Amino acid sequence: MTGLEKIIGNIKAESGAAVSKIENEAKQRADQIRSEIMSEAQKEADRIKANAAAASGDAKERADSAVALERKRAMLKAKQEIIADTISAAKEKIIGFDTDKYFDSILTLIKNNARAEEGEIAFNAKDLSRMPSGFESKIAGVLPTGGKLKLSKEACDIDGGFVLNYDGTIENCSLSALFEAANEELCDLVREILFK
Repeated sequence: MTGLEKIIGNIKAESGAAVSKIENEAKQRADQIRSEIMSEAQKEADRIKANAAAASGDAKERADSAVALERKRAMLKAKQEIIADTISAAKEKIIGFDTDKYFDSILTLIKNNARAEEGEIAFNAKDLSRMPSGFESKIAGVLPTGGKLKLSKEACDIDGGFVLNYDGTIENCSLSALFEAANEELCDLVREILFK
């Protein structure tokens, strides 16, 4: 097993623990929101049923349908909020990694996104100030054959991650851009985990 495979294995293991914690927090939040929504939906259902009792049987059927529809809408809205919160929490968790873990993750992202050509890599001010010594050498070690990245001394305005510039062709590998690009897949994954 190579050093890179060990690093990737460590990242996967640590990410798995982080995901597990986020899943637990999200499930607790989902249960709380579900309980609140069910309580509100029940109050609304009781109000609608009370009004419907005074009207004909046909009105009662319409009221029951309205209650069911309102419950479905409320649950869908709650699920969407929980999914968005969970994904946001995952991104913040990565940004908050300790320096070694964070930059190990960055190396994996560089390896997966760098081209076999010369370019420049830019980080935000926070990452530039906490970048471990020798990190540029580590970057060179994960680049594809023919790849070379010069470290920009100018900070870019991103939340985390990096931006690659290949002779004017910009590749935004900021965490926000990566999460946005994978949003549909992440939503499906979180939905499957939380609402299975």
